[in-house]
Amino acid sequence: MAASSKKVLTVFPCSLLKELDEFSKTVGTNRSELIRRAVTRFLELKKELSMIEGYEKMGRINSRLAEEALTIDERQLKQYEHIL
Repeated sequence: MAASSKKVLTVFPCSLLKELDEFSKTVGTNRSELIRRAVTRFLELKKELSMIEGYEKMGRINSRLAEEALTIDERQLKQYEHIL
């Protein structure tokens, strides 16, 4: 175990632990490494999802701003046409 690592105790249901052990044998790794990989990937996906949600939120904000600007532009065009 690397110096920057820390040992933790985690409780799993027996059925999940059995499935984990079977899968770790299938992919040729040990239980700890498989759990590390799974947690790492989970956290990566969580960050990606957070970024996607942020981009979607910004998209909605940008759409509203564009609609507001279009409304203002239309009013200004009507005022300009009225002057002509």
